[in-house]
Amino acid sequence: MIERYWRAIALALGCVVAALVVHFVIALPPPPLEGSVIEGAAARVIDGDTFDLISVTDGQPQRVRIRLFGIDAPERGKDGSQAASDWLSLMLAGAGRIVCQRADAAAQRAALRVVATCWPDDVGRLDESVNCGLLRKGVAIEDLRFSKGVFERC
Repeated sequence: MIERYWRAIALALGCVVAALVVHFVIALPPPPLEGSVIEGAAARVIDGDTFDLISVTDGQPQRVRIRLFGIDAPERGKDGSQAASDWLSLMLAGAGRIVCQRADAAAQRAALRVVATCWPDDVGRLDESVNCGLLRKGVAIEDLRFSKGVFERC
């Protein structure tokens, strides 16, 4: 009888722990507001379509991982990945600051990080963006699942 009681308590505690894990791991905070701007200095290129940006918020530097909206470059270790990473590094290194405009909420949720179109120095025309630069250079392709063809003029 006592053994059955402890099993029931252990099962209940297990369920509570599982519920908490699901809540904190799967129920992520809402994505940043669509269209909002984040700016800073490029810190590190992760791969051909992802980099870290150092942004200052309330006087505190904050590292933000940026996934370039609407494009897809080869992942690390795949053919073409080094060329894409090198080209992204070159584009970011030439800018004093990087300005990124966040993409729509669906793209944010799919990537679980900030997804944005970025420009060196200031928001400009779409064809002047880092995203378009990678497409023009041929080191990335347009990901039509999210971009819906907005980069066709790059």
